[in-house]
Amino acid sequence: MTIPSGARVACYALVASGLRNAERLHRAATNLQHADGTEAAWWFGLMTNSKGRRAVRALRALTEAVA
Repeated sequence: MTIPSGARVACYALVASGLRNAERLHRAATNLQHADGTEAAWWFGLMTNSKGRRAVRALRALTEAVA
């Protein structure tokens, strides 16, 4: 596993946290699987800072994890 792959997995973990809709979780996983590793690392950095909640909501919307 490379660092970019780890970033995608970490982003998915944060995006999926608290969600229950299996179809949307699957859609988010698929979208993040095809995401650029460098971009995923950037998102992970945003989500882990003090204002990370906004970044998590934004990435949930972009990965179609929420309606």
